[in-house]
Parts: sequence; structure tokens; C-alpha cells
Amino acid sequence: MTLETLRITIPGSCPGKVRQNTGDKWKERECVVNYRMWRDVARESCDVLPMAQYVELLRVDAYYQVPDLWSQSKRMRMSTKIKRTKPDGDNVLGAVMDAYWGNDHALGDLIITRRWAEGSFTYVIIQYDVDAEMFDPKLVFAERQIARKVSHTRAAMPRKG
Repeated sequence: MTLETLRITIPGSCPGKVRQNTGDKWKERECVVNYRMWRDVARESCDVLPMAQYVELLRVDAYYQVPDLWSQSKRMRMSTKIKRTKPDGDNVLGAVMDAYWGNDHALGDLIITRRWAEGSFTYVIIQYDVDAEMFDPKLVFAERQIARKVSHTRAAMPRKG
């Protein structure tokens, strides 16, 4: 099998996957708003993706801004060191997988790293089969949103009869 590699850089700090509830549809919490904004930026950061069943390796390297309150020496010492605070690695990985693939159960190997840095960004490496079917995440997820709005509108309409 021949593999291709796709590299994506997503600007900003990855907030990690948020557990949403039904109330977030009309009364959105700040963490949900931040997650959805980051997700939209992630989708805008790539033009084309392989379908999940063709992905052999997904590697996510999340870099987080060193806090301004830290002393200069601590900032220098901690830069590129492992970040051991929230968000958890599984939530960061979940945020990336949900941003790109709604149905991510078919993904192959998964690797996540979280580190301190002088700037916040997420670097995504995807290795996939060269014969993979590709899709544009911006179009696919926009179509899903339209379909969801139509189905909600139909459900709210009174029935004839």
C-alpha cells in the first residue's frame, strides 16, 4: 500500500472536545462557542481530506501559548515541554476528529502530543492510502447543517390533516 501525507496547520489554541447538551442549541455556553469557532477555523484550514476509512495515521501536535504571567526564565524553560494541564489529550484528539470527520470510528492509528510554545497552533499530519476518496470538509459540513435546519423546520411545522 502506498501512503500520501497531508499536513495541516490550524491557528489558535485547540480547546478540546466539549460535551454538549440540548440546551446549547439556544443558550450556548462560552466553552461551546469557543469550540465551534475553533472547529470552523480547522475546517477552513484545509481544502481536501481523505475519507476516514482510508486514514492510516492521524497525528495531532497541539501547541499552547506559554502564560504571560510566568517569569521569562520559566517561559524559556517550559517552551516545547509537555503540557500536563487541560485540555486532556483525548479531548484535543476528539476535537480534531470531529472537525474533520463526523464519523471517525474508521480512523487507523492515532497519536497526540501537547506542548507549551511561544504561540498557539495545532499541527495535523494525516497519512492515507493513495487511492483514497477525498472530500472538501467545508462543503460536506455546510450541507449537513442545511439538512439539519430543514429537518428541524419540518418537525416544527404543523401537520396537515
